[in-house]
Amino acid sequence: NGVEIIGGYVFNYCTNLESVEISNSVIQIGEHAFVNSGVEDIYYCGSESDWNSIDIDEFYNSKINPTPIIVNTKIIIGTIP
Repeated sequence: NGVEIIGGYVFNYCTNLESVEISNSVIQIGEHAFVNSGVEDIYYCGSESDWNSIDIDEFYNSKINPTPIIVNTKIIIGTIP
């Protein structure tokens, strides 16, 4: 908790990383944050509205698109705000 920015390339080549839990304090996800990673599920600890307000560069974070986003146990398939 307390992390506001997930930097660019932060999970680059973390191929053994299968899931990520993102705190509701995150307000920005940097470019290519999940590129070449093994992430299959993203768990967000906030509301769907909060998720939609995060600044995510859609083009550079295309890895998020096919990834299920689990928001408070609700699955949102491939949603980028």
